[in-house]
Amino acid sequence: MAIGKKDKEFFSDISELKGKKVSIVSYTSLVKQLKKKYPSIQIISVNSIDEGLELVKQNKVYVHLTLYPIAKFYIAKASNSDLKIIGRLLKPLQLSIASIKEDSFLSSILQKSINTLSPVKIDSILTNWTEVKIEKVINYDLIYKVLVAIAAIIFLGVWRYSVLKNKNKEINRINKELYASKKEILKKKEEFEAVFMYSKDGIAILDKDLNFIDINSAYLNMLGYEKKELLSKSFLILIPKENQDEMQKLFKKIFKKGFIDHFEKLCIGKDDKKLSTKMTVTLMPDKTQLLLTSKDITSIKLLESQSKLAAMGEMLGNIAHQWRQPLSIITTSATGLSLKADMKMEISESEIKEFSNQVVQQADYLSKTIDDFRNFIKVDIHYLPMSIKDSIKSAISLTKAAIKTNYIEVIEQFDEDLTINGNKNELSQAFINIINNAKDKLKEIEETKQRRLIFISTKKIEKKAIEIKIFDNGGGIEEAVINRIFEPYFTTKHQSIGTGLGLAMSDKIIRERHQGSIQAHNKEFEYEKEKYKGACFSIKLFES
Repeated sequence: MAIGKKDKEFFSDISELKGKKVSIVSYTSLVKQLKKKYPSIQIISVNSIDEGLELVKQNKVYVHLTLYPIAKFYIAKASNSDLKIIGRLLKPLQLSIASIKEDSFLSSILQKSINTLSPVKIDSILTNWTEVKIEKVINYDLIYKVLVAIAAIIFLGVWRYSVLKNKNKEINRINKELYASKKEILKKKEEFEAVFMYSKDGIAILDKDLNFIDINSAYLNMLGYEKKELLSKSFLILIPKENQDEMQKLFKKIFKKGFIDHFEKLCIGKDDKKLSTKMTVTLMPDKTQLLLTSKDITSIKLLESQSKLAAMGEMLGNIAHQWRQPLSIITTSATGLSLKADMKMEISESEIKEFSNQVVQQADYLSKTIDDFRNFIKVDIHYLPMSIKDSIKSAISLTKAAIKTNYIEVIEQFDEDLTINGNKNELSQAFINIINNAKDKLKEIEETKQRRLIFISTKKIEKKAIEIKIFDNGGGIEEAVINRIFEPYFTTKHQSIGTGLGLAMSDKIIRERHQGSIQAHNKEFEYEKEKYKGACFSIKLFES
């Protein structure tokens, strides 16, 4: 029989081994017979069948030839190897048993023994010789290790599945959040674009070198330029040359602070069109771009100028009232002194000193009224720490003469004060406008029928907030128009008396310039056992 590798094809004729290497045990009688009968087969002699089978495994020989019983025994023994019987000889070789020639007795015994064997007995011997019982030993340690390994793999698989499941949940949650955030960002982007496009205020985006990146329609309309005329050009071309250095310093401050609110600058539009603008500049989150918003306040500046002129006219009237008494005192004293001199009357040293003191005292008073007026009309755009109480007292001082001439009493109640970052002149103007309104209303009341009263009080309502109330007993404002009193040019007075600018200016100064609030309502109250009704202005200002 031929033992070869399992991947080799079965053959039924030994002549098919022509040219191939074949191993065979050297001490068998097969060697000589094969070499003689099949000279084309390369016979490799080995010392044992194990050696021959090893050469087969190493592919050094094609097959190993041996007897059928022996071949079957080794194949059964090595059941888990990659060897098998791959061929047999159709014409069996004649085999014999040899014994020592001189021992004829042994030879006869062997011959007789062989002759007595029946075919059944021969098959039985072959079966016993060739059938090998392989005892299967169960390796429980190996089984345990395999089971542990399988359990570990299952555990790791379940753990990994659990981890992946949780990770997937987390990823899904993050994806949902990202989707929601993306949706929100897109919504905000659309909102910003809508505000940018349709805002009535001018909006522009500048790079760090102050060049225009984008400009909305309102800003272009304000300046009179086309978009292509400004893109990639410097914002400074809109600023007068004498103010450009100051503006550059301002922008450097913005890059450090992050923003600057509500600063007013003169801008030059197309064809040298001059505009008064109020701007707010904010450093955007990427720290490389600036968002600029600009509002044309040219008409508001005109309103302010008109309001200021109206207030100055009122002030001149106040000064005329204030100067009458001091001038009268000076004139009276001078006339008395002159009359004594004409009548050759003796003028004592004490009379001269008294006259001199009166003149100096009244001249000082006149000088103070001039200083108050000069301070009021002085253009001061600076905002500094200031006392609200001082601003109110300045307003009372400037209106004192007109108040006194019209027999009006001012009742002051200053409980507390607050220091804010503001402009004293502007706030004084706001208070003067309200006081003058009350004065004009009280002038309509007959003095004999009712006292004319103006109440001014301050009270802290929060740690960093104060409420100022200015109210009168003039009967109040008609409910039908009370919501319109802060509109420019709206007035309930005759044209010869009112311009409709005072309260509008007060509203602007308090709300826009000082980030406060102002409201008006009718108030019923009792004072010294008398019941009254009048207009009440409630102003709230906050510490910066």
